[in-house]
Amino acid sequence: MKAPRSLSLASVALCCAGFALSLTLCLTLSSCSVTPNGPVATGASHGSLASDNMCDYYYKKSAGWTYAFSNIENIYNSNGTITTLVGAPDTVRTLGYGGLAPNGDSLYRFAITYRVSAAYAGRNQIDMWYIANGKSSNGAFVDGNAQVMGMVNMLKKPRPVSTDTILAGVVGRVRTLADDFTNTSSYVWQTDTLFASSRNDSVFVWECFPGSTKLSQSRCVFTKDFLNNTNSNGTGANINWVYDLIWGQTSINVDNANVSLTVPAGTFASTAQLDIKTPDNSGGYNMPITETKWFSYGVGFAKEYDVWNVTTDGTNFTKEDFTRSLMTLTYHN
Repeated sequence: MKAPRSLSLASVALCCAGFALSLTLCLTLSSCSVTPNGPVATGASHGSLASDNMCDYYYKKSAGWTYAFSNIENIYNSNGTITTLVGAPDTVRTLGYGGLAPNGDSLYRFAITYRVSAAYAGRNQIDMWYIANGKSSNGAFVDGNAQVMGMVNMLKKPRPVSTDTILAGVVGRVRTLADDFTNTSSYVWQTDTLFASSRNDSVFVWECFPGSTKLSQSRCVFTKDFLNNTNSNGTGANINWVYDLIWGQTSINVDNANVSLTVPAGTFASTAQLDIKTPDNSGGYNMPITETKWFSYGVGFAKEYDVWNVTTDGTNFTKEDFTRSLMTLTYHN
């Protein structure tokens, strides 16, 4: 039987952090006497696509929208069978305008509600052990309490938080650990509030660092007009930027700037496919996970797919993957 696992990256998704912001700060931001429309600026032109800003590929800015996501994990057993586990759905609610960021950009708030095993309630940092050169070039995570020669601990410890508030490229591993997908544990529901600036071709996530009451840019979801800045084959590959603005390691690469994506919520023709790359402590390998995100024009985050290996002995490896898909998008006044 699969050992329960836990999510521990305050590292994502997408460039959305800020769950640690205090109520006092939230009230302060909301009370600013500024226009809810935010700064006015002209965005780039993207040809036949309806969007003139890359931030139109992030979550909606106006309040009242609810996104519901499914969360599915597959475990590829050594005998050729696949064990499919279904975690609890999570929701993202748009809360609308939330004041001004220190640089003058408008901030927008998002509430993400999700389930975790009771053992991970409270969002305390957790240890994440891995080996850097396992079965694949990306290595493998060490499962359970196993001790494997050569294993190392993640330098930046993740937290058991929502997919959107994980701020590094190990979302699938952390998410499936924290919300035990066997559905046999005791569980609690948590809500994280994110602050993001969303203007022109840039989307940043903001948070208060420990010991500070000042908002600072933490993650960069988008920062370039990558629909126009494509390489010679027109796919948008090789367009990249630094995602982790604190450690300066994790980066985003545009795998395809304009693809069609079908999820339970519908088919979205104008979708950007992004790959997340996170180096490990040794610097010689990426973290043992491959993470891909899809953002759709006029919708926002639509899908995530992560794949990784786990081991308990450093010799035998099991492939696992995680898929988060948009099920519904609804509006309520």
